[in-house]
Amino acid sequence: MNAMRVIAVLTVAWATNLALGFVSVRSVTATPSNARFIELGHNTNGGDNRLDVILTVKTGTPRSACEGKIWLLSRTRPLPSLRTSSKGGGQWRWEIATDAPGGLLTARVRCTVDHQSVRRTTVFEVRAGPQPSRFFRRIDAVGTMNPGFWTPPNTKNGSGQGGPSLYPPGQCTGFVARLRPDLPFFPDATGDAKNWAVSAADAGWIVNQTPSIGAVAVFKPGQYGAGYMGHVAYVTAVLGDRIEVLDRNWRGNGATLRRKTRWSGIDFIHARAPQPIEPSPSVPPANPPPVTPAITLISETTGGYTHTWSDYLTAGGMAGPIIPPYVSVEIACKVIGFAVENGNRWWYRIASEAWGGTFYASADAFYNNGQTTGSLVGTSYVDPAVPNC
Repeated sequence: MNAMRVIAVLTVAWATNLALGFVSVRSVTATPSNARFIELGHNTNGGDNRLDVILTVKTGTPRSACEGKIWLLSRTRPLPSLRTSSKGGGQWRWEIATDAPGGLLTARVRCTVDHQSVRRTTVFEVRAGPQPSRFFRRIDAVGTMNPGFWTPPNTKNGSGQGGPSLYPPGQCTGFVARLRPDLPFFPDATGDAKNWAVSAADAGWIVNQTPSIGAVAVFKPGQYGAGYMGHVAYVTAVLGDRIEVLDRNWRGNGATLRRKTRWSGIDFIHARAPQPIEPSPSVPPANPPPVTPAITLISETTGGYTHTWSDYLTAGGMAGPIIPPYVSVEIACKVIGFAVENGNRWWYRIASEAWGGTFYASADAFYNNGQTTGSLVGTSYVDPAVPNC
């Protein structure tokens, strides 16, 4: 890419907490004193050859009119007016010019909330572009300022609750976050693609250099052609000394790509590490426990994007890694659970490492007959070779 893009998003609603790891920021109290408040937050991270910034504001009232201005050193830039969505959220996104320096960026936003003018200012630090200059001419790259709607997320628990929308659009990070909703959102520099392995390990996920289906491959800057911000991809197959991955923006054009690459030296993010259980005193059994026979795993292939859940009775609970189309995973057993649209109630417990045996998928999403491509029409509801749980 010719320019490092810094995307800033100003989002508007008036909840008390910024969702999904947004960073608290210094703010100026809204005026007049009895006006409704708006809140600002920000996130800065990058992947591939881009460093992105997300700047957020919340008002909570639909169709609020908002406008503002940003400053970076000696340069200023007005923010075009927008109206918030039905959820009270709006956003401005832009790309910062290649020669923009690092430093404190100031954003001042004014919204009309319940017929009152409400103002708030936030100041935070942005990192420099690849060719920073004190003689830079603009904050944003020409033609990239884009106001629009935004739906504020509801909770801080993981990317499945809104995290992907907080990563810059068209990037590898947001794409993989959608496929791995079990992962938490990594704010600011912790969300740089190159830092995902460390961030996931710090959050309690298993990270090593052994690939598995469903794992996140974390490429270091320059590794196997990755950009200077690193790269992340979703592993769809392990093929000896190579892996097949599904990713986005590998070639810098925002496209989704399925490709093969060597994996030696790459870090992989798997499932969340089991939580330690406090030992409790127990009386030894009179007789030794029976030996549990080894489980024979069955490989099944999906026919489309397949969601996984911790609760098969409700098709809910915690969201697990999504299985892309034509990906084969190991199945431990089957169980009766929530009935999908066509009445199929069979669910598979996924044994592959990224799911850790704790997530289930509807058997209806699989071919169940050894088929690995093509339409699911006419295929079996369940594979009878899979044992009951």
